[in-house]
Parts: sequence; C-alpha cells; structure tokens
Amino acid sequence: MLEETAKMKSLLILLLSLNTWGGDLKPPFLMPTAKVLPEGVRNLSYNGINSGASTKYSDVGTNVSVAEPLFKDLSFDNFLSGSVDAKDKATIQNIMNRTGLNGTDSFGTSTGDIDVDAIAHVPVFAMGVTKKLTMAVAIPIVKYSYSVSYGVNQANIRNYEAVEAAILETGKYGGVEEFYEKLGTPIQTKLEDYNYSQPQNEQGTKLGDIKLISRYQILNNKINRFAVLGELTLPTGKDQDINKVVDVPSGDDQWDVGAGFAYDYLLSRTLTLATQTTYTMQVADTNAERIPYQFDSKASPDVDFDTERDLGDIWASQVAVVFSDNGFNFGLGYGYQLKGSDRYTGSKYSSERYTWLEDETGQEMHSAQAMVGFDTISLYRKKKFFMPLRISINHTRVLAGRNVVNDPLTSMDLSIFF
Repeated sequence: MLEETAKMKSLLILLLSLNTWGGDLKPPFLMPTAKVLPEGVRNLSYNGINSGASTKYSDVGTNVSVAEPLFKDLSFDNFLSGSVDAKDKATIQNIMNRTGLNGTDSFGTSTGDIDVDAIAHVPVFAMGVTKKLTMAVAIPIVKYSYSVSYGVNQANIRNYEAVEAAILETGKYGGVEEFYEKLGTPIQTKLEDYNYSQPQNEQGTKLGDIKLISRYQILNNKINRFAVLGELTLPTGKDQDINKVVDVPSGDDQWDVGAGFAYDYLLSRTLTLATQTTYTMQVADTNAERIPYQFDSKASPDVDFDTERDLGDIWASQVAVVFSDNGFNFGLGYGYQLKGSDRYTGSKYSSERYTWLEDETGQEMHSAQAMVGFDTISLYRKKKFFMPLRISINHTRVLAGRNVVNDPLTSMDLSIFF
C-alpha cells in the first residue's frame, strides 16, 4: 500500500469538461491525466464549482449580455408580428390609423437584466478495479440563484404623445388605452399572453446528471502514459422549465455516451505534458418544447409535447503542463470545445418553426486554466502524515467562443485515498 500511494499523485478522476448542469459547453475545471488508481485503492473526492452567467459570446463571437433577448424594438411591426390574437392585431392597426404612424415607428426598446449564480457540489467515488481499470461515479448537486428585472427605454416621446391624444379623442374605444398601458410593461404582458409564469427572483437546489466514468490504462512506462476513457450520463437532472423564460437546468433529460483518450508525456521527474480528448454523443429523444412563433424569438404560446430533438454532439480537447514535486502541484492548461447544432422536428406545427429552435445552438469555446495544489502523499509514504490527501484550486477563463457563457469558473478539489 505504501508503495502504491506514489502512483496516486496528481490523480484526477473526472473526465474533461464534466458538465454539472445543463447540456451546453462548460469550461474545464480539472487538469487532464492518464493515471489510474492502483488495484483496490479507493478515492473519495469533493469538487466545489462556482460559476455564473451574466455575459456570453454571441453567435458571431462578440461579448453580449445574457439578457440580450429582452432588448426588443417596440415598433408597430414588432407588436403586429408578435400578436397571436386577431383582435389584438386589429387594435394595433386601428391605433396606427388614428395616430397617423406607420409600422416602423417605434416607442423605444424593452430592456432587462438577468444575473445567474450557480455552485455545483460534486462528490465523486472512484476505485481501482484492476491495476489498469478505474471506475468512478459523480453525483452533482446544483445550488443556484438568479434575479430578473425588466424595463422600458421610452426613446420616442412624440409617439407616446400621439397615442395619448388618441385616448383623449376616443376614450377606451378601439383598445387604445389598453395598448398604452401595455407599453409600460411589454415583456410581462407578452409573457402573460403566451401563458408563461411571470419571472421572479429564485433560488434552489437540484440534482444534476449522474455520471458513470471509466479509465483504462493501456500504456505506462518511464516516459509515456496512455489511457482510454468512457462515460455514461444518466438523465437524473432537470431540463429547463418550458413555462419559464429564465431557469437554471441541472440536466437536459436525455442520455449521453462519451469516449476518449488521455496521454501523458513525462518531460522530467517533475514535469508532465498532459493531453486529453473526448467525444460525447447526446442521444436523440422526444421532449416538450415551445415552438417559436417568430423566427427572431424563441418565446412562443405553442407547445409540442412530442418534439423530436437531437442535441449536438460535443468534442473537447485539453493540453496542460503540470509540475509536481514534494507535494506541491502547479498546472497551466488550454482547452478547446465544439458542440454541433441541435436538431428539432415535429408534426404539430410547420417544419420551418421547428428549425427556428436550432438557431444559435452550435457552440465553440477556447479557455485557459490554472491550477495550484498540495498533497500529503510523500509525507504519508514517510509516515509523517496519517492519510494521503490532495487539495487543489482551479481557475478557468473563457478566452473566446460562440454561444457560450464567458463568466470565469473557479473550483476546489479535495480528495482522500484509502
């Protein structure tokens, strides 16, 4: 046992980019490794992952607020295209006629702000089944909170005054006064029309998608280590609530199957070049979805509970340089991830409306990672510490990307070996 503990140094059981909530790309929070546990040795670790969502990279790679979909031009044309009721459309047309305004005339823009914080608590239990095979199970628990606010930027006062004049002229005739009141709360009114629950600040705790992980080491000599990786994601988390415009999913209600490899090149006794590549297939399924009513907005009153979906598969690679000596561990790494676009089909509505769900679902992420840690394995071997332990702090920043949140991620990993 004493001899075997040396092999456990710097061991990180989780596969690259373990997604603890939702099916989108997340920054990697652990350094890659091709190491496995010695036969019969067990590892219990805790990963605390702190992340948020306030800004993101758009479909063209520019930095925008996650609340960007709330910023809409309050023009007559947009009111008309977003109305599902023929009576409402007739009301808007009537107001245009009475005020002498046209479809492109705008009252300003709707505004809003969304701020999301999430902490994933991820206990992981692993065991060396044989001297080459290690198996692990990860059980994420997501604690989250978010706040939502809405407003209106009244940029064109003359158009408001024109509607006010129409109210004085007609009273409540033709719905002019009702339309004027809706201009003060356009987002809330639209959500009510589309049968969404009204947004409010929320916090809670959810179980994420449980992962079963395997690592089989094929090669291990003085210079090279090579291992093949496998992963099965169980749909134990919860997908986004289709009745909420803002939610923090802890899963996506479908199975994932992943495979990959890890390769370590030992540059010296203390320095390792570590690489890892994984491919994750997100299994197609049937899910309840709101089918967009407009091409430029995914908010919709229409729900298809039997939408066929195929979430895009994920490819991820990571390279890092890791220094380890006398219990001190340091690492610098770079990660690249790519997710294909989602695919949606159904028969309840026109096929074109299902394809609108696919817009901006392809993702790309470049990230940089730093790690500092300490372990007691060398002290344990010298009988100067009662147990082999390891603690590390990891920090990851998203450098560039497409359709991904770019807030930094910080995590802590605490492991014991027995």
